[in-house]
Amino acid sequence: MRFNPCTAAVLCTLTAAACGDPGLDVDSGYAAIEIASPTAHQVLSSSVTLTAMVSGTNPVTGVRFTIDGFLLGGPAYQPPPFEFVFDTRTWPNSSYALVAEALTADGSRVKSLPVPVTIVNTGAVQIHVTVPAGAEGPGEASTVMIDGLAVGRISSTGGSYEADRLEPGWHTIDLAQIRYDCTTIPGAATEVDVVADETQVLELEVECAQIPNLTVGFEANGDIYRSRLDGSQLVNLTNTAGRREHSPDWSPDASHVAYVAGDVIFVSDREGLSESALVSSEGPKTAPRWSPDGSEILLGEDVFASTWTAADDCWYGFCDLYRLFVIQTDGGARRTLTTVDGWFGDLPGGWSADGARVTYERSYLNGSCALYVMDADLPQSPELVRPILTGCGGDHPSWRSDGQIAFSIRGVRGRDLALVGADGTGLTALPATPGADEHDPVWTEDGQWLLFLDGDRITLTTPDGLGRFRANVGFHASSFVLLD
Repeated sequence: MRFNPCTAAVLCTLTAAACGDPGLDVDSGYAAIEIASPTAHQVLSSSVTLTAMVSGTNPVTGVRFTIDGFLLGGPAYQPPPFEFVFDTRTWPNSSYALVAEALTADGSRVKSLPVPVTIVNTGAVQIHVTVPAGAEGPGEASTVMIDGLAVGRISSTGGSYEADRLEPGWHTIDLAQIRYDCTTIPGAATEVDVVADETQVLELEVECAQIPNLTVGFEANGDIYRSRLDGSQLVNLTNTAGRREHSPDWSPDASHVAYVAGDVIFVSDREGLSESALVSSEGPKTAPRWSPDGSEILLGEDVFASTWTAADDCWYGFCDLYRLFVIQTDGGARRTLTTVDGWFGDLPGGWSADGARVTYERSYLNGSCALYVMDADLPQSPELVRPILTGCGGDHPSWRSDGQIAFSIRGVRGRDLALVGADGTGLTALPATPGADEHDPVWTEDGQWLLFLDGDRITLTTPDGLGRFRANVGFHASSFVLLD
């Protein structure tokens, strides 16, 4: 009997020379191998036994297994029985190809056809919530959030919920729809390391504090709203079909609100009953900020927008080349604060308490960012203004009455809050919240509370960053501002 290893139905390797010549026959003495278990397209979890079956006249002395080309159990070939216990929990959930490889008595190596499999391992978290008397939520139940998605409900008076079929790894667990002046201990958002085939237990306790029920204005779904932190007194100030309004800011006396719609900055009364265009020059606008005396508004305008074409694709995708301007709220003169030289974008922050200076963030083409403070009365060229620090989160900083500036910095998985003096000294990073993206901070007038967006949720903390409290405004906010 003659056997050709290169045209046979089984996969077999004797020598490179033999397979280099399809017409070359070799003497009897061949081996074949296939994976008997698991079968093709099988879903694997926990520990499974891989089994190989060999055949042929050339004795097989050992077998080893690979997954996507990586050896399982080391390089050694294992003697009969040709099995290997594979702990799939050591591999991420995904699709893979298993291959068995045999070593014959004469030193030849034989590989099986690949067997496609899918690894799916899950774990669970059991969440226990304790709510003391008087701290019950505003509704009948609170929503359990895992990685930003609602997965279940727990009574506002406390209880338990088990989230199963979670992929192994770190997950962020949070409670929504608890009272705005309450938070959960150990944290408003807590990270849990889920382990396959195990149930983790998370104990959360609701704790409340004395927080004023402040009024905020915010953008949601393309409209500007006004609401108390507890969700009461909700008013839709703008509801213009086909138009998105954003970036609201209230006048110092809270009688008017300025906001952006396209290339226009509008000013409306507190109830949204009358609206007038304050600035309508060409180019997208961003983040109007009233001066402390209400006579001026700081804003950003994309001065290059009118020059871009579809073919330009901006500047390597960097389109928001905003520059800073100050306008008179009575419709008077407009002056430039930052010039157009250079590929960067300026995001307005806020005014100092005396209205003499402004703060802003500058984002550069290479992705870096710097925090600036400059005089508000004269235009400044980039070479005359020095940043007070470099490395920031690319949002709108906020100035407290004592001169301390709150802003965001880039963290490992999102933005975290930090404080710094107007001269760049005293940099302090606030305690980071696992899995959070904290940005666009706003100080209360008395400086006792710092509001900010965690993703799209209005959140409060103390100046030392201890504790996180969620507003119950009922919407996911894209931008917001404090009214009182």
